[in-house]
Amino acid sequence: MSIRGGGSFLPAAPLVDDIITITCPASTYCHGGTIDSTDPCKTTCSKVVPRDFTPQVGCVDVCDVGTITGASVATVSTGAGGADCSGPTVPGEYYTPTCRFDEIPGFTCVNLPTVATCTDPGVGMPPTPLSQTIAGASCVENSCAAYTFGTGVISSTTAPACNNGEVLTSVTHPTCNIMCDQASGYQAGLASVDCGMAGGVATTSLVCSPVPCPLNSHFVALTNCVCDTGFEGVITYNGVTFIGTCTEIQCVPFKYPPGVTDGTTPTPCTDSVQLLHTSTCTLSCADGYIPGAGVLSCNSMTKISTTPLTCTEKACQPYLFGTGVVGGFVDGCVNGISLTQVTDSSCSVECATGYHGTAATISCPMTKNDGDVADGTITCTQNQCLAYSLKTGERYGTVAGCTTNPIALGTTCSIECDTGYSGSAGSVTCPGNAIDGATPTVVVDPGCVATCLSYTCSVGYSGPLLPNKVCLVGGCDDATCCTIAPCPADSDPVTMPTVSCPCKTGFTGTPTWDSMTMSWSHVCAANCGGFICPVGFESKGFASNILCNPTGCTQPVCCDQDCIVPTVVGATVTGCTEAVPVRHGTVCTWVAEVGAVCTNVGSITCNDGTFPLTPTCAVDSCDVNLFDFATANIVLGQSLTPCDTVPQGTCSLTCEVGYTGPAVVSCTAVNTWTINAACQPNACLVPLGGTADPLATDYSDCLAKKSGESCQPTCNPGYYPNGHIVLTCAAMTGEFDASGSVCSVITCTGSVFDPVPHNAQAVTTGGICDTALLPPCTLTCLAGYSGTPTLSCTAVDTWTVTGSCTDTCSSRSAVTIVGTDLPTGTDIGTCTVGAFTATSPTCQVSNCEAGYTTTPGPATITCSNTGVLSVALNGFSCTEVDCQVYTPAANVDRGTCSNPIILQPHTNPTCDLQCATGYQVRSGTGELRCWPHSLVPTTTLICEAIECDSLLAPDPDLINAEQLGSVFPCNTVPKVPCPLTCKPGYTPGTPAPELTCETTGVWNFLGSCEPERCDVAFDFAANNLVVQGLMGCNTVPDAPCMVACNAGWSGTASVSCTAVDTWTVTIPCTENMCKPFNFPDGITGGIGAGACTDGIVLGSTTQSSCDVTCLPGYRPDPATNAGTVTCSSTANNGDDPQVDITCQMTCGLYGCVHPQAILRLFAPSSIDCLGTPAVCTDTRCCVGVIVDPTVLTTTENGRFPVSSLFDSCQNQQLTSLFQL
Repeated sequence: MSIRGGGSFLPAAPLVDDIITITCPASTYCHGGTIDSTDPCKTTCSKVVPRDFTPQVGCVDVCDVGTITGASVATVSTGAGGADCSGPTVPGEYYTPTCRFDEIPGFTCVNLPTVATCTDPGVGMPPTPLSQTIAGASCVENSCAAYTFGTGVISSTTAPACNNGEVLTSVTHPTCNIMCDQASGYQAGLASVDCGMAGGVATTSLVCSPVPCPLNSHFVALTNCVCDTGFEGVITYNGVTFIGTCTEIQCVPFKYPPGVTDGTTPTPCTDSVQLLHTSTCTLSCADGYIPGAGVLSCNSMTKISTTPLTCTEKACQPYLFGTGVVGGFVDGCVNGISLTQVTDSSCSVECATGYHGTAATISCPMTKNDGDVADGTITCTQNQCLAYSLKTGERYGTVAGCTTNPIALGTTCSIECDTGYSGSAGSVTCPGNAIDGATPTVVVDPGCVATCLSYTCSVGYSGPLLPNKVCLVGGCDDATCCTIAPCPADSDPVTMPTVSCPCKTGFTGTPTWDSMTMSWSHVCAANCGGFICPVGFESKGFASNILCNPTGCTQPVCCDQDCIVPTVVGATVTGCTEAVPVRHGTVCTWVAEVGAVCTNVGSITCNDGTFPLTPTCAVDSCDVNLFDFATANIVLGQSLTPCDTVPQGTCSLTCEVGYTGPAVVSCTAVNTWTINAACQPNACLVPLGGTADPLATDYSDCLAKKSGESCQPTCNPGYYPNGHIVLTCAAMTGEFDASGSVCSVITCTGSVFDPVPHNAQAVTTGGICDTALLPPCTLTCLAGYSGTPTLSCTAVDTWTVTGSCTDTCSSRSAVTIVGTDLPTGTDIGTCTVGAFTATSPTCQVSNCEAGYTTTPGPATITCSNTGVLSVALNGFSCTEVDCQVYTPAANVDRGTCSNPIILQPHTNPTCDLQCATGYQVRSGTGELRCWPHSLVPTTTLICEAIECDSLLAPDPDLINAEQLGSVFPCNTVPKVPCPLTCKPGYTPGTPAPELTCETTGVWNFLGSCEPERCDVAFDFAANNLVVQGLMGCNTVPDAPCMVACNAGWSGTASVSCTAVDTWTVTIPCTENMCKPFNFPDGITGGIGAGACTDGIVLGSTTQSSCDVTCLPGYRPDPATNAGTVTCSSTANNGDDPQVDITCQMTCGLYGCVHPQAILRLFAPSSIDCLGTPAVCTDTRCCVGVIVDPTVLTTTENGRFPVSSLFDSCQNQQLTSLFQL
């Protein structure tokens, strides 16, 4: 700004009473006239000039102040015409402002003048110089130090952008923009860097912080976050933020092993619990296991929950079999079994063969401690036969003899004939397999026959009378063979069950039998046993042992007299009655009575009419001066006679005033007074409280009080104690000492109740709410609160509120509306109990639980005054997502799972897998579960191939295959068949043989080895065999076929197929041979090559015959010239050969042997003299021979005596022709 000056004054032409208007040139200012208000440059002005006045108007120069960059001009004071420093100012009387120069903010000036004034020089005069000049003044713009980028800061994409090291000034370049480097992992941020007016240090509000890692993760580098220990997930950085979440690792379900169950505090586990890595729960051992406790924790590395707890099943002591005990038929025990309380808690036992007893169950119940003895017992008794019942004439043997006791199993005992009987030694046995109580078996019956020869009469009998006689058919006995011996004097005979002679009544002794003399000894002596004592007496002691005189018993000797029980004053008797007789030996007991001093008391026995001791007693007495009348509330001075002695009775005494009697006293021991009936204090009247309000005091405690007793009344509601709180009943008056008011009324007139802190407002009753006697004031809860509070004045100026107003919404939780008003899957966050209040009734949710996708809202939940929750969704929704598609392992089948397997984490979180065919569960369960946080289905199921037991592999011999050295890998499923090699003589069939482990874990042969065959015909005839067929033995190398030899051949012939189409006779047939043929008489070998030889052996086939003929003197039969000897083709070894010819000797050719014998004269030569046997003899064919052979054996003088001739051929007797 400048105040210009230095121009010339230019007067205008004068006018008379006219208006002069002038226009000043540039750089001048109109002076002396009225400036045209429409002229911004103030160069035009006008003035009315009288004609006779010289106008003083014109143009003058202005005062020029000058311009200073960085400074401003301000008007200190204006000229008279109102001129200021905002424009050119004309100096003069009316236009002389004063100006001030100031630093513009952002600049620093030096030598800057304070003020400058443009003076008025007058019209036509040059302006005067300024009072101060601005020469030498200067201003410099302030600046800030170079700005260096901080951590994470980069140039902004918004202009003007800062450069690292940028220098800012206060005015011309006061700011630039920076931002955070998101690409390097910093949170988004944009701000300016500003240089203030004063310069110095540039400032900014921007602070770049790293983008935070997601929850439960930490930095590895600025753009790299990893999940914390115990959490899992994948986190990536997209240049702006981290994507991904870290979910806490959850272990696979923990399935309780046997014996493990839920723990107790603080957090019990449940079966199949899935723990987070930071969580634990408690386990304990189940009933039936040794108590124990442990903690289950999740291993974040293996995702398997583990616990050190091991539960050992409680077991009872080993049960050992007793004698004869074996395991039962059903669930039988084994000897030494240790039963447990859960898995094997019981078993059965029974008695073995040969024993009997009731079967039992041995158990180890839950009530047992570890190591206790198992419950259950069994007693097995060895079976035994009944005792042998002797038959008539038998007795038990003397060596290993039977007895009257039962006979043990497998035991033999002897029996024999009793005296008077004869027979052999016998034996009886109890078989080893006999049942209990069986009748024993007689092995050898002694066959006892009765005889009296050695019979011995029993005690009391003499004889036998006839020792050689059989007394009874069934045996001897005393009644038949003996006589009863007479009893001695003073005894009577008894015959049942055996003979005896007991002494008569009044006698004592035991007669004895003398077997030698067969008589009784006399020992009976008289006694008192049968004596009857008269009335008042009884038998002495043990009367049977007291002998009397031989003539009988008398009262003085044998009897005792009764006693009379004495009466003892001061003592009491028990067991007897005073003055009543008691029998001898009775015991009476005396005891001193109270107040008496006695001697000879105790138990005393009656002895023959008297008691050896008699009790005596002296009574006690009391001193009357020792009786305390006052304490007993009895009027003093009354007589105590006769109750001052024992046992003289009691006294009735008068009670003092205030007491009711009479009192009853007695002397119960020396100087011992006893009050039998005491004085009873009279009841007091209940006070009414004098002038006090009768409703103020409750005297319930004062009811039924008696003289001298106290009570404590209480104040009724609305009253308070007034000091007289304990009252005593005066005995003399029978009244309480209440003289004034005990309780005073409570008022609250000096206190004002404020209901607001109680969330209530007061509703007065009639405008009064003062004392507790009035109905309590009603309070109502403020909006948003509920309850039924009442207000009472409970003490002076003390208000008490009973009940309360509770915040209706404070107990509300958004969880109750999830699935209805809120979408299923909503994560209610903090909108739980306590989130809603009357003063803050709203809460927002904006997230869904894991396993859902979120459509942003947020949803606003509002709790009404009545506690009802309502929702404004604002577009918020939750949609359940699918889990990853699960592909099971090759050895796992889908089971109940869908195809493909897609689970939903909430509505369909599980399905069941199962092991594929040929596989079995090694560990885990088949449950497949989708986890909401990871959306990755997992299962604990591990399947393993089913294996066949190598040791149980079938024998390849069964299919004629070679043995296997190893069955691996064919012992597992899926099937890996093992090929088999056929044995020699066999060839693989179709299919070829192999061994396979089936999916059931059972071995199976597949294919076959077929035997090699002989298909050519076998030549039976060439091998002397009978055709019987060779089915089943035409294969190699089958067992030989047993075939039959042809008739005439022998042997166990067999044929085998030893190679393909190769038959081999392994055992050949041998030809049967007849016996050697020896020539009989008259036969000899035939003529020619086929002639038999003597002793020839013929066969059934190769040389089966030969020729024979008759010797001279023999004729053949049939009449042929030759015969044949034949061994039959069906002959067996050793058969006789057959001869088809017989040769008979003829008599014509016979030469008599005896020199004096001649052939029969009448027998032709053709007559066969042969007979039977077939041989010719002199006897048959000659004459002169004695016919009877016996005659021929005897000679007379060497000659045969011949009496006749006999023709043996003609069977005729001939006339003797001559003498031999």
